[in-house]
Parts: sequence; C-alpha cells; structure tokens
Amino acid sequence: MVPGKRLRALERAKMSWSGLPDHIEKHLTPEPNSGCWLWTHTLQYGYGMYWKPDKQPWGRVHRLAYESLKGLIPKGLQIDHLCRTRCCCNPNHLEAVTQRENILRGTAPSAVNSRKTACPAGHLYKEYGYRTLKDRRCRECDRLYSKRKYDAVRKRPK
Repeated sequence: MVPGKRLRALERAKMSWSGLPDHIEKHLTPEPNSGCWLWTHTLQYGYGMYWKPDKQPWGRVHRLAYESLKGLIPKGLQIDHLCRTRCCCNPNHLEAVTQRENILRGTAPSAVNSRKTACPAGHLYKEYGYRTLKDRRCRECDRLYSKRKYDAVRKRPK
C-alpha cells in the first residue's frame, strides 16, 4: 500500500474509533479493503486480547470496542464477527446475537449440516426426513439401503 493511502485510511478510521481508550487505539490497524480494524497486539485463538487490571485480567478487544462505541452487550448474547475476521474490532462488523445464532453462522460441522437441505443423493430432508446417529442420514437412502441388503440376503443360495 502507498504510504499516503495508509495515512489517509488511518485518519478516516481514527475519526470512527475516537471513543476507544488510547492504549487500545495504538494497537489497531485499519484494513482499507474490508474496513476491518485489525488488532496487532496479543492474540488468543485469533481473538485480540488486552490487559485490564480487575477480577478478570484479560479481556477480548472486540467486546471492549463494542461496549465502548455501541453500548453494553445484552445479557445472554454473544458478539458475532460479521466479517468472519476474529481480530477485527470494528463495531460495525460486530453484532450481538444468541449463542445458537453465532454457532449456526460459523463453519463448524453443526453449522454446515444445519444449512443442508438435501442428502448427497438429492432427497430433500424436509420431504423424506432424516435421522442422526453418528452422522446425518436421509430416511429414504436408509430405506433403499436396507431393501438392497434384504434382497441380497434372500437371493443368496443356501
């Protein structure tokens, strides 16, 4: 990036994050393409961490940014990164959601499976239903598999 462009991006971003404490501001770097405010200091599992001298000495920076610039996080809600960048602290990229919503928006197997509407053979889960044992199984595929297995046993010579 051209130095002049970076400086202008920093100036634009600083106007937006003026409500944050100084010791937090100095570790933020704006990313001009995505609009993320990237935390460039301590990270844990990709989330920005900062030192706060009270009962819990480490805090997550994105929570501090949200609370400083948007207000308190409602009880029972979590902060979700809409940009999917864990070290982002831009409150416009953060949203307070339930734990269920936060998990379903992610990329974990439970979230991926919840978005599926049909089995690999093309049977709609809504129409045929499914069951879960170790994995998600379409009832129609299960029925066809059992029928093939039954027919194979019956045709076997004695």
